[in-house]
Amino acid sequence: FRAYSNHRYDVGDFMAVDECIGGDAALSLLVAEAEKAGMKVMLDGVFNHVGDDSRYFNKYGKYDSLGAYQSPDSPYYDWFTFFDYPDSYDCWWGISNLPKIKKVDSYRSFITDDVIPRYSAMGVGGWRLDVVDEYSGDFLESITASAKKAGGSLVIGEVWEDASCKVAYGERKNYLCGGRLDGVTNYPLRDALIAFMTGKDTRALAHTLYEQYRRYPAQNRRVMMNLLGSHDTVRIINALSGRDGEGLTEDEKAALTLSADERARAVKMLKAAYLFICTQTGIPCLYYGDETALEGCSDPFCRRPFPWDTADASLTEYFSRCASLRREYGLGLYLGEEFLDTPDGVFAAEYYSADCLYTVLLNSGTENFSFLLKGLYKDIFDNVIYENEVTVPPVSCMVLVKKVWEHGIGGVSDG
Repeated sequence: FRAYSNHRYDVGDFMAVDECIGGDAALSLLVAEAEKAGMKVMLDGVFNHVGDDSRYFNKYGKYDSLGAYQSPDSPYYDWFTFFDYPDSYDCWWGISNLPKIKKVDSYRSFITDDVIPRYSAMGVGGWRLDVVDEYSGDFLESITASAKKAGGSLVIGEVWEDASCKVAYGERKNYLCGGRLDGVTNYPLRDALIAFMTGKDTRALAHTLYEQYRRYPAQNRRVMMNLLGSHDTVRIINALSGRDGEGLTEDEKAALTLSADERARAVKMLKAAYLFICTQTGIPCLYYGDETALEGCSDPFCRRPFPWDTADASLTEYFSRCASLRREYGLGLYLGEEFLDTPDGVFAAEYYSADCLYTVLLNSGTENFSFLLKGLYKDIFDNVIYENEVTVPPVSCMVLVKKVWEHGIGGVSDG
């Protein structure tokens, strides 16, 4: 949407695509080109606040509308909370240029009857809803219903915790009970994977995946946004290296650069982590720049521009290959799964589909790990056939597959 800061969360006008990125014509072109590639474009729905320099608040008088800051007679006045009119008002998380929105009926109907349908009509195929905890249940249901009515859009909410039992703002959210969200951002998996790869908690990964398998409905797990990083997190390469900038000044964070040895080890961990993400139920999600191990501490250093001139082509190709293998072998589209007992620093799980058995092995330790197999399996990455036993090197992920119909295996049960 039209906005004025680099992060663009200070919405100026919901009903206009910002001209600095090409306006409506550019979005329409992007949607059309994505469609040709078999892809959909999702938008970030930022509906908890607007900018003070917006059509609705109009603190600086730049818009031709009568903003809430200008007059209590504004049609938008009821959207905001004023403590001492007009200069003292409720701001989102105390950020003065982000007046907080009250979800009154006029605002809710504007979002569901005007904003969502406008972009759905342009071909947008989904929404990622920012800070969805701040939406009441009925408001969220109305947004999702509007998106579905306009064309079956996918709706994913930004949730940082276990979405099956979240309580926030005095309300049990019931995100995954139908009608509210298709999926959520899977920060628990990200945190558990980082803890596992760095040796901080070698049991968290299996525990987190098991709890999601047990608590999340299957249809919601299929569209979890499984991410390694985002605009709200330290860059994944820094998190894996242990150089996240905690305790440093802003100037020190800006200057922080990994040594060659730190970067090499962290890249090895990153490659294993992304291949693992590609084996899991849900949507593997890449934050731009992670596919070339772009470095950065917390915001704003995690938002550096993509390094077009220095991107690591071999690493980018690795990420592309992982995604291709996921599609080729149907990884993540499982009918059942079983998490296996392993020593510290090793994750092992078996999955099955209608015609394949899969074994996923992740070794974050410093020693080789030998795993016993039942028959012949193929390593999908290297196309090597293993029989009865396989050795997983340190800091690596291995994905093995066996075609059920090739080997006459039947009667597989869900572990």
